[in-house]
Amino acid sequence: MRAVWLLVLGLAAVLGQKSQSSTDFLTPADRLRLKSSLQSALDSNDITAVHYAVLGLNLLKEKVAKTEDICKLALSAATASGPNSSPVLYHVVDTWKLLGNCQGSLPSNIAKDLSSALESDETSIPNLYFAYQGLVSLGQTPKDVSKLAKNLQAAIKKDDSLLNLGYLFHLAALLGNNGKFAFDRIEDAIVQADEVDGKILQFEGGISITALLVSGAYKLAAANDKKPPISGDQVTKFANFFISRKSVQSPKGVYSLLEVLQTLTSNKFHQPAVVTLASSSALTAAAPQVSVRVSDLLGRSLGPMSVTLDTATRLADGVVEMAKVNLAAQQGDSTLYTLDLTSAKGKRGFYNLALSLKPSKPDEKLVGLSGAQIQVKILGEVSVDVAEIGTADADQTTAPKLNKVNYPSKATFAIDADWHQRLVMKFTLKDKLSKEPIAVHQAFVKLVNVATDNEVIFVAEPDSGKSYRFDLDVGARASDFQHQSGKYRLELLVGDAVLANSFSWQVAEASLTFAPAASAPELDFHKVYKPKPEIKHLFREPEKRPPATVSTLFTGLICVPLLLLLILWARIGVNISNFPLSLYAVGFHLGLGGIFGLFGIFWLQLNMFQTLKYLLGIGTVTFLCGNKMLAKLAQNRRQR
Repeated sequence: MRAVWLLVLGLAAVLGQKSQSSTDFLTPADRLRLKSSLQSALDSNDITAVHYAVLGLNLLKEKVAKTEDICKLALSAATASGPNSSPVLYHVVDTWKLLGNCQGSLPSNIAKDLSSALESDETSIPNLYFAYQGLVSLGQTPKDVSKLAKNLQAAIKKDDSLLNLGYLFHLAALLGNNGKFAFDRIEDAIVQADEVDGKILQFEGGISITALLVSGAYKLAAANDKKPPISGDQVTKFANFFISRKSVQSPKGVYSLLEVLQTLTSNKFHQPAVVTLASSSALTAAAPQVSVRVSDLLGRSLGPMSVTLDTATRLADGVVEMAKVNLAAQQGDSTLYTLDLTSAKGKRGFYNLALSLKPSKPDEKLVGLSGAQIQVKILGEVSVDVAEIGTADADQTTAPKLNKVNYPSKATFAIDADWHQRLVMKFTLKDKLSKEPIAVHQAFVKLVNVATDNEVIFVAEPDSGKSYRFDLDVGARASDFQHQSGKYRLELLVGDAVLANSFSWQVAEASLTFAPAASAPELDFHKVYKPKPEIKHLFREPEKRPPATVSTLFTGLICVPLLLLLILWARIGVNISNFPLSLYAVGFHLGLGGIFGLFGIFWLQLNMFQTLKYLLGIGTVTFLCGNKMLAKLAQNRRQR
């Protein structure tokens, strides 16, 4: 099985150079936000949070404030620590070391407690790591490293959780040759990563666990001078996950993010390339230049690059407008490259730009050099080619009488329409550059009452071809205008995501006359509140019952078997010699008779719930008496 995985990972490593680029990096604004989060954590009373804040600020190369208060907190935490407190002691001594200017000294028993935890066979792998690092921060070297390595191997066999694997990688990287055994476990950890949308790899547990495992794997690989079994595609997907979590707030999360980004940009095996849009995504025919930034995850230059536009594809129809065009390096900033989309002929729409990178000097550790995707849009300008407005009869017996209006002028002729007519407008939109008719996402006609400023908006519907039509039945839509007759400004509103000149054009003024609104009838409150007439329900009449003679005949037929039984008993005799004369036997038979009697009463007058209530009592007595009676009969039969 391991051989199969090595083959798969080997193939992935070969194809890794074709992995897609990362799509974001840690910007200066992100660094400021993370710095603010870490500085806020310095006020915490938790030494763990404060320690991670100090570590993060050191990675950001920022000064740590309130050092005197932090030193007091560290001393207090060291004094209050109890058994199995390796993590706390590590955070204390490492914070003390990082600050470097704390007054006084830490308790003398810290080194002894850390050494005891390191030598114990029962210490967990995370606590072994904290104990080892604590001793290193105190300037001491653990004595028996080989025994520590054996303890690590035994512990990881018992529990190889992701958390333990992460700390194992970090600790094994510090043990030199004694930690080589852990290198083979990198593969076991990486295959447990979860893939999301084909773009992200992460481990269950979030950024802290994922950063712990990835940074530990690279540190262990560096200590063994071996390339880790991680493909370029996997590195890029891990990088995408880390950079997607750059809004993390907790001190540990911020430190984990900064530490793993530092590892991914400084290790000698893999370095993800990041391609991002550095200019506005909205381009025009007058300014078709787009700038992209090529950097590492921290926004730093990767050196001179040859950046090529593989394809520029318009998303609306899939047409490739440009291909195999080199981007120009921008003077003064080695991370910026510029592309002129003039060859796209200014056709408006959304474009997907596929880019590939090639370093001037070959560098095997760079990954994500191809498959970078950038989306931009080229904005076009629209004009109204033909616009006509007029009226028509509501019953459509005659053709509309339309007059032409020139954009952007306002109509000089009068437009009058009453409730027997329709207000009609037709117009065509054309691209200013190509002179072709176009359709837009938004085309509205707004009617504004000149006197009250009340407005009503209608959608202009596409007509034949790519023209638009607005048709208002004045009488039918009177309620939309609240029957307010008068002058209305008619405005045309046109907008689209890829238009540079969305506009609002006052086409004309129209006098609309609506039919008077029907007045509501006056209410007579005496009639409203007087008693309503009684509602008499008519139930279905019962069906006619059969004659009494028929009922009597059937009752007699039912009783015939009982009468026959009594006659036969009288002729042949009844043997009741085995009847047990006991309270239970009498109770059973009386109960059985009571049940039959209850069924008869249920048929005559009781309802189901009443019958069940009585049956519960009679049935319980009958059951208990019957059980005792049958037990007695069985006993007598055995004694014979």
